[in-house]
Amino acid sequence: MIFPLWVQGLGERRWPYVTTAIIIINLFVFVGTHEQMEKESRKMAEVEFPMLLIAAAHPEVQPPPEVKPLIDSFAQDNKELWDRVRSGKQPPMGLWDEEMREWGPIEAGREMRRLAEQLEEAQQDSVLEKYAFHPYRPTLASFVTANFLHGGWAHLIFNMWFLWLAGTMMEDLWGPVVYIVFYLLAGMAGLIAHATMYPHSILPLLGASGAIAGLIGAFLIRFPDTKIDLVMVFIRIMRFAWPAYFVLPLWLLVQIFWGSLARASGGVAYWAHIGGFIFGAAIAVALRQIGIERAVAQPSDAQTS
Repeated sequence: MIFPLWVQGLGERRWPYVTTAIIIINLFVFVGTHEQMEKESRKMAEVEFPMLLIAAAHPEVQPPPEVKPLIDSFAQDNKELWDRVRSGKQPPMGLWDEEMREWGPIEAGREMRRLAEQLEEAQQDSVLEKYAFHPYRPTLASFVTANFLHGGWAHLIFNMWFLWLAGTMMEDLWGPVVYIVFYLLAGMAGLIAHATMYPHSILPLLGASGAIAGLIGAFLIRFPDTKIDLVMVFIRIMRFAWPAYFVLPLWLLVQIFWGSLARASGGVAYWAHIGGFIFGAAIAVALRQIGIERAVAQPSDAQTS
């Protein structure tokens, strides 16, 4: 495991007020939603999974309109499993599944409707339903709100540390207005990249990784020679410093490697990282070329960047 400890020249930058505010917002949102999201996730799974199994095992049952998009997306995103259940080649996943396959259309339809009603009730006040990003049915608001939700303390802490390292440098360079607009757009770009790769995924996506990857891509373009202090834990702890032009492309290659192997259910949204990074690098080039960066940069930025 390799982890960034510091960035050369970070302490010489102005205090990053916007970055600090983003970190505080993420922390407060996490404390206020984490426990509820964990409960919601378990409750949703307890309802959704049996409903999906019924739909796969009983094609004669017409699902209620409100859950049909969910079922259709799952069938397309998990075609192999869906076809095995539908053909009977998939062994039952427990006693309930075994009994369910013997049901007739009336009993299967009744249970499908009951589960659909439970799901609708669970979704009414759900944080995940309202604010996380769902690739198969994205909402406009979730392109912003999903970037402020996190799935656990490790997820939050790692993201916020990467945000501090890259965000401090980029906020100092661009100023608060350009920086916050860029941050939000990079987050959207990461979500779009993930949805492009997994358009039928029913798993909610959350986290600031896409936005932070955008900052990392921009950092590479604007501070390629800056040394990044790293620590590697492998048998023993080793500490060393490499320039950004080596570390960050290597990080991107790792994301592409794992992204090419992973599925939407893998737990890490590698393609959100990749999409955010590419967006960030491209926008950093564009801001410099069209003169926006020069217009907003402070005199000290021109000397040190």
